[in-house]
Amino acid sequence: MGRFVTMKLLGVLTAAALASGCSTPAVERDAPGYDHANYVLDLGICNMNDLVVNTFEGTGVVLATTGIGFVYGAGLSGNSHAYHHDPSLEVLLVGGAVGATFGVGVGVYKAVDEITLETDACMERQGYIVASGTN
Repeated sequence: MGRFVTMKLLGVLTAAALASGCSTPAVERDAPGYDHANYVLDLGICNMNDLVVNTFEGTGVVLATTGIGFVYGAGLSGNSHAYHHDPSLEVLLVGGAVGATFGVGVGVYKAVDEITLETDACMERQGYIVASGTN
């Protein structure tokens, strides 16, 4: 059970890291002085500068939400199972695994959203006009 959760978590973290490298904000391409070659260069700089930071911050978010999901799932299953039987470790672990799965999903969503916002902010610092309402 532990190996499966660990492998799933590693897969999710890898996907989050890859998503940070593919983050492309929608900028105003009709703005005066827009040059696509410079845009590609600046986007690469923003993604490379933020890649390490986003990976560590994203990992922290995913681990925190996974832990919260595990505790919530274990508590919920143990509490509901206690009405009918004595709560056992297996019931708590199964409930925790289900809760952790939902926690991973929430964590990945939050991490990717933060990565997108960071990339948008970096591109704005580079002087681009980032289109609003794309997130």
